[in-house]
Amino acid sequence: MASAAASAFVGALTHSLRDTFTHEKRLGARLFPALRETLFTLGPLPVSLARTFQYVGHVFGALATVALLRHIALAGRGGRRG
Repeated sequence: MASAAASAFVGALTHSLRDTFTHEKRLGARLFPALRETLFTLGPLPVSLARTFQYVGHVFGALATVALLRHIALAGRGGRRG
């Protein structure tokens, strides 16, 4: 139980730290103005470097989740595929 609580705490902490740099109005983006600069526009939406980092982080997180779930499923079957 303690390891689950510690894991949740570390996850929340690192998420908050990452959000500091991936949201234009947070401290990290204010300290590093390049993060707020528009890289491109998607229709009427300007996409900054911070927002690009945010979206890329979502993709990597989703891929890591799928890989972890696949690993868990294979381990539950003794590593057998199919």
